[in-house]
Amino acid sequence: MSRVKEARRLLAPCPFFSKRSGGWEPLLKRAKAAGRTVVFLDYDGTLVPIRPRPGDAVLSRSARALLVAVSRHPRISLHIVTGRSMADIRRLVGLKNVGYAACHGFEINLGQTSWQHPAAGEVRPLLRDVGRQLRRALADVEGTIVEDKGSTLSVHYRGMKGLRVDALKKIVSGIMQACGRLRVRSGKKVLEIWPDVTWDKGRATAKMLEMLALPASSPVVYIGDDRTDEDAFRALAPVASTILVGRGRTSRALYLFDDPDAVLSFLRRLLHALPQRD
Repeated sequence: MSRVKEARRLLAPCPFFSKRSGGWEPLLKRAKAAGRTVVFLDYDGTLVPIRPRPGDAVLSRSARALLVAVSRHPRISLHIVTGRSMADIRRLVGLKNVGYAACHGFEINLGQTSWQHPAAGEVRPLLRDVGRQLRRALADVEGTIVEDKGSTLSVHYRGMKGLRVDALKKIVSGIMQACGRLRVRSGKKVLEIWPDVTWDKGRATAKMLEMLALPASSPVVYIGDDRTDEDAFRALAPVASTILVGRGRTSRALYLFDDPDAVLSFLRRLLHALPQRD
């Protein structure tokens, strides 16, 4: 796609439930006619509000109960696609009959089937070394968190004090230049470091759909809030209802939810709208 066409595609998404958007009713019609509807959800900023510290972003009791009900519905295939580590997201969600794509899709678990991108294992020693260097370099910078997720590394700076973001990025770039085989991407108050290969949430969700082996007619929904979700919005554009959470920026997503509460409301509506049959 040319830069001009790409720029034109980056528009303000339409509210999903508005009559003019054509979001809910067409999806519901396809979902009722299909065997199963595939739902991909990001976690932070999508299922739960973003918190200053990643460990504080936990599901409410009502949200967890809703996910349990959705995951048990015979007409819904539910999956979480996140930048968190596999161990972390499985602990936070705690449901066995949910698919997980962790570390931005470098690790995938679908029940009894697991998959890992080959590059993830290859760079793990390098990521550990970079993590140690970053912790030393940022030891005196209040509010920074260096999180080793195994296949990726995150530098959180939402609560950072005493250092400008451009200075932080310079420190990270300086350490990474001496290592190679890694790249960095910006998210919401976080720098994500992962293997320097062509892989992202878009390719990961395509891999998951391949592993699920559902009919091509199965409706697909992808809901996310961060810049890394844009890869999935783009990759799934021909086949999915893509939904951005949060206002204030343009996106490749077709539709919009204001906040995580709207995501939960959507799941409730889908849960009650679909018949309880295989």
